[in-house]
Amino acid sequence: MSKTEKVKLSFVQLCWHYSVVPFLLITPLLFSWDLLNYYVLRKYDGVREPSELMTISLFFIALSILFYFIQKRRLRFSEFNIHYTKDAFDKALKKTSEELKWKIIEKRKCYVRAYRNWDGSASWGELITIKQENGRIFINSICNPEAILISVISYGWNRKNVRTFIDNLSNQSTFADKVSADK
Repeated sequence: MSKTEKVKLSFVQLCWHYSVVPFLLITPLLFSWDLLNYYVLRKYDGVREPSELMTISLFFIALSILFYFIQKRRLRFSEFNIHYTKDAFDKALKKTSEELKWKIIEKRKCYVRAYRNWDGSASWGELITIKQENGRIFINSICNPEAILISVISYGWNRKNVRTFIDNLSNQSTFADKVSADK
């Protein structure tokens, strides 16, 4: 994970994360059969003109390419340089988990992975990954790659997950600095 600075997902999670791309390619694939019938087999009996089929196909191909790069970018970590202690990190993690109903699924010395499950909001849930490295925080929140339905829009929850944790960590760190300065 450190070398690529991207979230590491299992093969199945990765396939689900990118699944919007092949989904968008269904229309061009179906239209390619009609184009094959028109140009090669000479027995096309459809309603749409071949130029219209190509235009629609190109639109969906462009959209799938766009979504590929969007989904690829979403796997990148956001980096934050914050002075914090282990205690401040643990308190911020606990406070954020309570506020946003995160379920911690894996916690190691420098690594935390959590889920925010679907709670009736528009988002199907998110996978949150936090890495600690050399006094820096790397955090990522993506739409749940194990959700029942494909989700490419988090309705602001990915940003809220990151911002809430960073704000809580900053507040804990500031509080810890004030306490040590008072002593």
